[in-house]
Parts: sequence; structure tokens; C-alpha cells
Amino acid sequence: MGYVSAFATLLLTFLRPSARFYQYLATRLAIIRQEIQYPREDVWELRGRVSQLESTAQALERQLDPDQEDSLVSIHKTEWERLRRETAQLRANLEQLQTSNDTAHQRLAREAEAAIAQLTEDSKILNHVREIIRFWKQA
Repeated sequence: MGYVSAFATLLLTFLRPSARFYQYLATRLAIIRQEIQYPREDVWELRGRVSQLESTAQALERQLDPDQEDSLVSIHKTEWERLRRETAQLRANLEQLQTSNDTAHQRLAREAEAAIAQLTEDSKILNHVREIIRFWKQA
């Protein structure tokens, strides 16, 4: 009977810590299982942030898609084309105004030359008339 009690004591020596370890392991696995089923608050917050970043990325992708009419790229492209057309129109108007301005300056220069020539002729005629009057006074 001495062997049986020694064997039982030896068995209980290993069985009790094994039972405690099994109980600890079962509790720990239950906690891990609960965390998997019901994640902690920071995991939920992280999921929310990732979801928000995904929606922001999709919105930015839509805004930068040149194939969509209301995207920023398309709007800027349309505005750029409009500004290029307006610039070309303004450049054409400027050239036309420069041409008409040059023509008007040339016309004014010709008129001024004609007026100076007319004044020169009138001055010559007046000088002749003065000489005639002086000649008549002396005579």
C-alpha cells in the first residue's frame, strides 16, 4: 500500500500543476476568443480611420480623373483651353489695333506734311505779296 500512496502523491504532484495550467490556458484562450469576436476599442477606431481614408482616396481619385466632366483636372483643362482661346483673340485684337494705329499715324504724318507744304506755299505767296506791296510803296 505504500507504493500506491507514493504513486498517488507523485501523480497528484504532476496532476495539480497540469490542471492549473489547463485552467490558465482555457481562461487565456477564452479571453483571446472574446477579443477576436469583440475587438478592442482601438481596433474599431483603426477600422473607422481606414474606412475614412479609403473613402477620401476614392473621392480624390474621382476628382483627379480626367475622364469625368466634373473632376478638377477636367475643369482646369476646360478653363485652360478657354484662356488660351481668349489670349489668342486678345493677341489678334492687339495686332489689329496696332495696324490701325500705325495706319492712323501714317495718315496723320501725311496730313502734317501736306499742311506744312501748304504753309510753305502760303508763306512763299505771302512773301511775294509783301515784295509786291513794298515795290508799290517804293514806286
